[in-house]
Parts: sequence; structure tokens; C-alpha cells
Amino acid sequence: MRIRGIGGDESSQLAPEEWVNVWQVSDLGLEFYDTCQVKHLGDLTTEDYFLEPVEVEP
Repeated sequence: MRIRGIGGDESSQLAPEEWVNVWQVSDLGLEFYDTCQVKHLGDLTTEDYFLEPVEVEP
């Protein structure tokens, strides 16, 4: 599986209203964590997480 996105520590490159899939980086690779808006990431803005922007339909 190939995922396009950025590290959580680079979240400032994204708009606060943008939605992202959050993947946790582990020894096994990437594990899905949650889907949320950038402004609600909180403690997930570290290199231990990977952010994949997603399209959300209204």
C-alpha cells in the first residue's frame, strides 16, 4: 500500500480546516489511527504520526 502525505511534525503546511487520515508509525510500518481535521490534531503533530490529506464530502 502506498500512502501520500507528510509527517505529523510538518502539519503546519496544511490548512487548519483540512481533513487528514492519521497513521501511527511503528516498527511494523504504518497503522491507521484516526481521521480528523488538522486543527484537532493536538499531540499528534510529532514524527511518530503520518498525515494523509483526504477529500471529505459535505
